Amino acid sequence: MNKISREDLSWRILSLLLAMTLWLFVINTQNPTQPQTIKNISVTIKGLDALEAQGYVLKNEEEIKNQMFSVTIRGPRLEIDKVYNENAITATLNLNQYLSDLTQDSVQCIANYTVDIILDGHSITVTEKKAQYTSIVLEREASMTTSISYKIAEGTTKDYELLADPVLNPTTIEIKGARSAISEVATAVVNIDGSAFSEESLVQRLPVTIYNSKGEEITGLVTSPQTVEVRLLIGKFKRVPLKVRVIGKAQEGYVYKGTQCEPQVLTIVGKAEVVDKINEITLESIDISQFVETSTVSAKLNLPDGITTSSAKAVNVTVQIDKKIIIFIMCQFHY
Repeated sequence: MNKISREDLSWRILSLLLAMTLWLFVINTQNPTQPQTIKNISVTIKGLDALEAQGYVLKNEEEIKNQMFSVTIRGPRLEIDKVYNENAITATLNLNQYLSDLTQDSVQCIANYTVDIILDGHSITVTEKKAQYTSIVLEREASMTTSISYKIAEGTTKDYELLADPVLNPTTIEIKGARSAISEVATAVVNIDGSAFSEESLVQRLPVTIYNSKGEEITGLVTSPQTVEVRLLIGKFKRVPLKVRVIGKAQEGYVYKGTQCEPQVLTIVGKAEVVDKINEITLESIDISQFVETSTVSAKLNLPDGITTSSAKAVNVTVQIDKKIIIFIMCQFHY
């Protein structure tokens, strides 16, 4: 019985090996032609700069880029495997072909996608293209500038006391996009998660979200800047004087008279044990050798780690430089 079982197993193994050999033979010698559908192909959009130069934008650009684009191809099995494994297939939407049709504020056209096989000497054909978005919308571009507001997520600041309103820098944003989308803009908002801030982390860079009057996000717009600096004033307040540091010496023929900064006193915020040790804030060094007249420059604050301010990170400093005056006095002596 055991002998029969061993012989049966041997025949099965031999049959499997023969089947694999035959399969390899067919694939490598016969290389049958077959279809294959490739999904999730990324779409490249060309001609956006040329479109913008004519004052238009592709309104549904984000949808075109992020769509589920698939292609069915037909060709030899080995070539298809190579295309599939090497991602050797691309889909392109060239907007240059539509530029001559831009005569109205909004133009809707059929999306003409081009599919290319990046494989030398191939014999593959594209039998079908399936796109989620079969049309494009070209619309005149518009822009606007608006102020940035903020919204702190409820309950995210429960672990500390917020001593003042958040400080945003900058406070305005420029928005560009399709004219119809710009007309819907109601607010530009920084959504703040207070749990990401602490006395050790007072500053974050956060994105700005654009909303319509219904509170719905508007996508497909270009914003500048895309993110803003957000400072939460957490901890202890203290008012300290500013100290101006100068280096170098006045040029020949000129005399340095002194400096004056505005403001002269600054409110700092931070952990109590850090704030208590600070008695002044110094500014970045100013080289007075570059001036030949009284001038006003912007100087950055040298803030210690964990310290922020309720105002800007730079102040105006007036450097007073006068021309040296030499007076000759003639004296007459009588003997």
